[in-house]
Amino acid sequence: GISAVSGGGTYRYGKKISISAATMTGYNFAKWTNEDGSTLSNNSTVNNIEVTDNARYITNATIQSFPVTVNVRYQDENGNWGNYSKVISKNYNYGETVTYRRVADDTYKEINYVEEVKGAITKYIDIERKKYTQIVKVRFENADGSFTDYSEAARQDKYYGSKFSWSRNADAVYKAASVAEYTVTGDRTSEITLYRNVYTITVNGDSHVTKTSGSGS
Repeated sequence: GISAVSGGGTYRYGKKISISAATMTGYNFAKWTNEDGSTLSNNSTVNNIEVTDNARYITNATIQSFPVTVNVRYQDENGNWGNYSKVISKNYNYGETVTYRRVADDTYKEINYVEEVKGAITKYIDIERKKYTQIVKVRFENADGSFTDYSEAARQDKYYGSKFSWSRNADAVYKAASVAEYTVTGDRTSEITLYRNVYTITVNGDSHVTKTSGSGS
């Protein structure tokens, strides 16, 4: 933790000297001690030390410690955010690494937060919910009973755990159709067939008509 010291050397008896020390970034000066461990001074610079014998002075430094708080919040199935909660709350020494990782799963994306401590840290992390694509494809019944190719009728990116449904109202040509509501847990494609309405045609003749044709549905 000490980056430099000065004041050492060879001096004549009775000379008054000064010693000083500088600390590395991330450290605090602690004290100067004598060789026997007793404290000489709590100041990084000591003046007017009289030389009367060989002596050895030792300087000490302590690493700085900083409070670190990491807070996370989660996104719900509607895209709304919950409240932050603490996942890390403690002191770290200067130069240490803060790490918070959450592996991706079906519901949430991966989080991998890493930061070197150089001071107090308060970190807020948003854990995003995954989205999955919901597709509805439809094909139509032709008048002769054949079918068209499937074409895309709906596409939505929905959060995991949200609800999805699709419907088409009946009209003069086609019957109603729908995809029943379900909970989204992954990508999904639903294929729906739209059937034509069937109408009955009846052909009748009065008493003078001997034969009719064309009835059906």
